[in-house]
Amino acid sequence: MAWVKRSNPGDAATGSTGTVQESKIHHNYQGIFVSEGISLTVSANDIYSNRSNGVWVRDNARAITIVGNTIRENGDQSTANGDGIIIYDGSVQNTIRNNKVHTNAGDGIVIERNSNNNTVAGNEVYQNGDGIVIADADNNVVQNNTAHDNRNGIRLSGSQDNPTAGNQILNNTVRDSKSTNGNAYGIYLYNHADSNLIRGNTILRSATYGIYIKSGGNRVESNTIRDGKTGLAIVGEAESIGQIPQLVLAGTNNVVISTTITGNSDIGIRIEGGVRNGIGADPANGAPLGPNNVSGNGGNGIFIKNTSSGYSSTDNYVIGNTIHTNGSAGIVVKDAGSDRNRLSRNSVTENAGSGIKIDGGANGGIQPPVIEDILADGIARGTAAPNATVEIYTDPGSEGETLLGVVATNDSGEWSFQLPPNQDPKRVTALVIAANGNTSAFSGASGSSVGLFTTVSTDEQGQALINLNGPGAFATLADIQSLLGSANAGLLQNQGNGVWQLNASIKLEREVTLNLSPDTGVTELKLRSNAGTIPNAVDFNSFVYIRTHNGIININGVKIYGWDEAANTFDTNIADGRAFIIAKYGAELNIRNAEISYLGTPDSSESGGVTWRDDTAISAAGTMRTQVTGVVENSLFHHNFNGVQVIQAGDMTFTGNEFHDNNNYGFYARDNSRDIVLENNLVYNNASHGIHLARGCTNFTLRNNKAYNNGGGGFAHGILISQGSAPTAPSVENLLEGNEAYGNGGYGINIEGSNNNTVRNNNLHDNQVGVTIEDGSRANQILNNNTANNTNHGIQTRQGSNANTIMGNTAARNSANGIYIRSSNNRVEDNSATENLEVGIAVRPESGAALESNQLISNSVTSNAGSGVDIRSATGTTVDHNYIAGNGIHGLYLTTYLTDGAVNTVVSNNTIALNNDTGIRVNAALSYQNRWTANAIYDNK
Repeated sequence: MAWVKRSNPGDAATGSTGTVQESKIHHNYQGIFVSEGISLTVSANDIYSNRSNGVWVRDNARAITIVGNTIRENGDQSTANGDGIIIYDGSVQNTIRNNKVHTNAGDGIVIERNSNNNTVAGNEVYQNGDGIVIADADNNVVQNNTAHDNRNGIRLSGSQDNPTAGNQILNNTVRDSKSTNGNAYGIYLYNHADSNLIRGNTILRSATYGIYIKSGGNRVESNTIRDGKTGLAIVGEAESIGQIPQLVLAGTNNVVISTTITGNSDIGIRIEGGVRNGIGADPANGAPLGPNNVSGNGGNGIFIKNTSSGYSSTDNYVIGNTIHTNGSAGIVVKDAGSDRNRLSRNSVTENAGSGIKIDGGANGGIQPPVIEDILADGIARGTAAPNATVEIYTDPGSEGETLLGVVATNDSGEWSFQLPPNQDPKRVTALVIAANGNTSAFSGASGSSVGLFTTVSTDEQGQALINLNGPGAFATLADIQSLLGSANAGLLQNQGNGVWQLNASIKLEREVTLNLSPDTGVTELKLRSNAGTIPNAVDFNSFVYIRTHNGIININGVKIYGWDEAANTFDTNIADGRAFIIAKYGAELNIRNAEISYLGTPDSSESGGVTWRDDTAISAAGTMRTQVTGVVENSLFHHNFNGVQVIQAGDMTFTGNEFHDNNNYGFYARDNSRDIVLENNLVYNNASHGIHLARGCTNFTLRNNKAYNNGGGGFAHGILISQGSAPTAPSVENLLEGNEAYGNGGYGINIEGSNNNTVRNNNLHDNQVGVTIEDGSRANQILNNNTANNTNHGIQTRQGSNANTIMGNTAARNSANGIYIRSSNNRVEDNSATENLEVGIAVRPESGAALESNQLISNSVTSNAGSGVDIRSATGTTVDHNYIAGNGIHGLYLTTYLTDGAVNTVVSNNTIALNNDTGIRVNAALSYQNRWTANAIYDNK
């Protein structure tokens, strides 16, 4: 059904109009199509099962009312194309109200391309791609809708040419956003969705983020974000906007006020590469605008850090908020370069970790103030940075629940403050704010010296355990030895010249820090790891471990290894148990310039060698907390079971390390680990995969690593991104760039049951296959990689791994096909397939039904020993603008495979020349309805 054209093209009032009411509209190409219409009413209809959109309003249509309809099951699910309602191309002042819009292949309701001043109100939108979308459109109102069980509940996106601005997202309920193809957000502001208002919304159980902002100048006010994974994120990136006045840099000048963020399994508010944002305040000057309540989240309350590419978070204001009872620290500022972040007048208390943690040289490395004494008359005195502001708090622990007042330091950094009457001096803490905004951690409670104390007990396996207690205390091996006393001297031995041996396990309790370095008298640490009493059975009494729950271990410049005393050598037997190191829950394990070896067994997920692990139940949104963290730099990990393993970990960096000769994987991450960077590492000679990300790993960056000679002669990959073993979960939205993988027993890079990952600019040679996409992996992007000299194919997609993009790659001199497509709906564009020993580009199923709707566009396919392009058992393939020349058999070969031929192939605008047999060869009766037009076909033999 269509309403098109105006009787007077220059007069909008002459557009087509009418009423569509109480009808069933189904199995058309478009359900309802309106172009240049006006004042059309579409009400109380059932619009379903149309091949494209349910309702498409476009071309400056206006005053269209779409009310009270059910709009469902439109579009093509195999390609995810076809929206429920789309308002498009300058269509304005339309109303979409009180509809049910569900299970459409594309998005539910879309307002797009200069379609301004529309109203979307009172609709229920569910089980679509995205629920409600505003793209390149301004001043629309989205209010009082319920969007649930979509990928993203509400998404706004713009561009530098056409930002999306002035939209109001008001009083909507957005719940249960989820996806297997990538991150899922309640409300998503992306790519110059700038200067919009997000007010009064309730956002529940979002699988990844409640609100995700990758744009600028937005106001987020009076929302509730609960029971998802991360509550709210602001993410910036380096970009150039020139002199375009309406644009705001991504991640800048956003305001978050009067919003409740609680009960999320991970971080409350995350700022990554954000600049001049206001959390509770005006980002221009820090003036308070309305406190947020960021409480009861599983990880940190507020986390400020650099992006994985090193773009810093600076000049942010966190003012006057309530930050209570979070599962890790209250506020964390991390990474050198993340400076001038002002944290002031917040109520921070009863968090499981520190109240405020300033880490890794952030905020200029500013140190907390020192409360030197509190006199009998209630005057507190201390020192801090000169010419700065000290905020004085009271707190039952060592955080800052209630602000008592503010005082300035003098030129020498001295300060004094009169406490209120009857103030308990043991509950006074302080922080300092430099003139440029750099803010410190809390000082710790006054009048208390943090002491380390130890006890010796037995663990659940009955072996000796040294417990280290004292929140805020620091420990060295010498400290521990001294506190053990003569009766327990054999548990920890100083063997001289910096060599120590640990003969009992160590457990660090909350906020205890263990420092191991030459500066603390340690160059080598032997962990007792003797032979067991029963061959091939784990003997827990034969080995020790170092464990921290919510504490910190810093290892710098030390060798640590499992040591068999009887054999007087390293413990090489993994069958009877070996020593290990584990950081768990809200712990932090930092390893620099170290060598760690001969640790770990396959006995449990905690004993793999060197492990970071959180351990929490899955939340209502299907998410897990990931708060254990650390930094690993310039270190060697070898002859462990796994070189290292991270489980439910997040916000880590691994740079400049070597992972080699381990019994299983070199690097292993799993179970919703996220936001981890691996850069400039060498991963080689491991018995299984070099790098393995499994079971829901998200937002990893693997950059400039080398993975080679892994597999020990067996079938193992350089880098594997997978769904893992049961309970499986796709690993999504990971970036692999600039890596080199060669000499591995399996594939250079393998994507297995995982979606929406980007693999670009990698050099993948001399493996079995360069890149493989398999086990139902979808929507991955394979871009600008070099795949050469592999013993099988250069790039392959396997059965069921549909809708991937393979663009700009070189597949050369591989021993089988250059690019082998064995799935449907893939786009293969602008690749070079040359000098391969079989076909340049092959499209052929592994088994079963014919493949559908693959696109081969603008590829160069030359000098392959077989045909240039070989298509078998495939329907609807597009072959367009390719250069197919100099191949050993046919240029293009269409034929039968299994029970189906090549059907409905469109071959157009190609150059097919100089091939050693036919230019285009169609073989077998089952290949039919193929069409070729406008091709240049010449000099084929």
